[in-house]
Amino acid sequence: MRIFEYGEPTAPTLLLIHGFQSPFCVWDKYVEHYAKRFHLVVPILDGHDPDSPSDFISFEKCAAEIEEYLNGREVFAVYAMSMGGVLAATLLKRGRVKFKKAILESSPLLSYNPIVAAYITRFYLSVTQKTKKRDEKTLKNAARLVREEQYDDFIRVLDNMSDATIRNCISGIKAFKLPTDLDLSATELTYIYGGKEVFFGKIAKFIKKHYPHASIIKIDGKGHCEDALLCPEIRIGDLDKIL
Repeated sequence: MRIFEYGEPTAPTLLLIHGFQSPFCVWDKYVEHYAKRFHLVVPILDGHDPDSPSDFISFEKCAAEIEEYLNGREVFAVYAMSMGGVLAATLLKRGRVKFKKAILESSPLLSYNPIVAAYITRFYLSVTQKTKKRDEKTLKNAARLVREEQYDDFIRVLDNMSDATIRNCISGIKAFKLPTDLDLSATELTYIYGGKEVFFGKIAKFIKKHYPHASIIKIDGKGHCEDALLCPEIRIGDLDKIL
């Protein structure tokens, strides 16, 4: 895992964790904005490096690497998109890194059933292989998932992504369920999701039931991390109010 740092080292630390198959450059606008205020720590998760092929093994392994890298450093906040929220929740569960604020967006924090997990795995294996073969229809669909200037890096991520990474990511999500007994007495938890996301609405209800002090933000009419990925200036405005 490669980890980058930006901003003033003495400023409060903000950890940014990207989602499944997301290119590292999804953070460009966030880094530009928040490097003026925070010390940013931004990892490229295993299996997602456009320049250095590797396999994602598990969320526990990634969490351990981040913990070792931080080496006891106090972290003010974590903002994690999609699958990145499972890693952030794993860090919360392990308890070796303390966060004053944890902001998770459209993160799959409840277990998938085996049938759904098998379908999702087949889907991503197929889409990734078609992308590598430069299937025209698949590439057109891919262009809708990221901003235009990020497209080339997105394709490079998929070119370098192994079947093992896809299987291990989905398997890890399938097995993960947010514990109901996390000690969040010193952590402000915020969960953001799009109004079009029925499954993530269920997760929001689960969080509110077990962590009543958590803040839930529903973005009406939006899909999966839609503003966070395609209109970062909107999400930055939302984050400014939380941070």
